[in-house]
Amino acid sequence: MNDTMGNLLSITGDDNAAIKKYIESILKPDPESDGNKVIDFAKIIPVKDESDETECLEKWGTIRGASNTQVYFEGKGNPPTLGNLIYFDSHDTVEKIAQAISEAQPDFSVRYEYCDNSATVAGYKVFYCGNEAEGEEYERQSQDAITLYRELWGDGGFVYDEEQKKYIEAE
Repeated sequence: MNDTMGNLLSITGDDNAAIKKYIESILKPDPESDGNKVIDFAKIIPVKDESDETECLEKWGTIRGASNTQVYFEGKGNPPTLGNLIYFDSHDTVEKIAQAISEAQPDFSVRYEYCDNSATVAGYKVFYCGNEAEGEEYERQSQDAITLYRELWGDGGFVYDEEQKKYIEAE
C-alpha cells in the first residue's frame, strides 16, 4: 500500500449548528500552512505523545495525524454540499477516528470513505452511536475504487483499458 490515504468524513444529523460547532472543536491550526486548519485526531482520541508512532497506530489506526484538511459545511460550496464534509490525508485508514466521533456524538451519522493514492485500498463505513451500520471494502482498482479515487484525488491517475476490460494507472 502507498503511504498516503485520502479520507472523507461526512457528518449529518438533525442539528446542523451542533455538527458545525463539533467540527470546529476538532480542528487545530495547521503548522505547515498559513492560517489553514487540520483535523486534530488527539481531540477525538487523546494520546500521551503524538510523536509516538506506536501509540498513535494503536489508538488512531495510523502513525501520525492528518494533513491537507478541507472542511465544507452543509449548504456551502458549488454545488452546495448535502452534509458537513471533512477531506484530509493520513498515513493509513482511520476508521477508529470516525467510530470515536459517532460514539461521542450519538446524534450524528458519520460516513467514512477512504482511498489510497493508487486505488488499491478503498471503501466506506457508516457509524451510528459508535457502531458500524454498514460498509464495504472495494476491490483494488475496481469501478467503485476508481470513482472514489476521483472524488478524493481528482480525475487523473487511471484510464479504462478496453482490451483488458479494467482500469489501469495512467502513464
